[in-house]
Amino acid sequence: MLKIDDFEPFEISYEFPPLLEGIYLERLNRFTGSLKFENRIVNVHIPNSGRLQEVLKKGRKAYFSPKKGLKTEGFLQLIKEGEKFVSIDARIPNKLMERLLQKMVGKSKIIKREAKINGRRMDFLIEDSKRIWIETKSITLVENGFGLFPDSPTQRGREHLKELIKIKEKGEEGIIVFIVQREDAEKFSPNRKIDPEFSDLLKGAVLKGIEVFAFNCSVSLERISLYKRLEVIL
Repeated sequence: MLKIDDFEPFEISYEFPPLLEGIYLERLNRFTGSLKFENRIVNVHIPNSGRLQEVLKKGRKAYFSPKKGLKTEGFLQLIKEGEKFVSIDARIPNKLMERLLQKMVGKSKIIKREAKINGRRMDFLIEDSKRIWIETKSITLVENGFGLFPDSPTQRGREHLKELIKIKEKGEEGIIVFIVQREDAEKFSPNRKIDPEFSDLLKGAVLKGIEVFAFNCSVSLERISLYKRLEVIL
């Protein structure tokens, strides 16, 4: 199987574009929020479909990357929670995962992004002696040192797990990776109180031979980096 945890802290990173600081006000709809910025109200795109209720709280410092030509004034990237930054951009874990996979497999093997199987897209496919299908999930919710997924019921997440089980049953390999976009998680667990079916499916997937990895991240105003592997408790 693929070893995907052999890296040094901060080795796998994503650099943020220059960020502007505002004060978070409210979520207007699923993908739009408002901030106070330079004595005016601006709307920003929230690149995350999760509820984020524990992170997006009025009055917290918020950091966005400005982008012209949008209906909003940019992309919300970070929220400051206490003394720590939380990255809320759900696209970033895939960027980190792709860089980690490139390091793990080198250029001798083919990595496909958004690979299709049975009409569904999986995040990555590695063409090896066995095909390896990989799905990555973003986490922003941490409670009592546990990174928890999901923060709202996830039909899409359940379907991905069902597909990974089918993949394993036909002789190929499946991996699911949970990336906590903050540093204060020490362990990972599925969020049973939010989505018990997802929790049961994840346990079943492990029993079928699906590998589960979880990582936390170091986050600053300049970059987000994979930091360390987390214990997985199902």
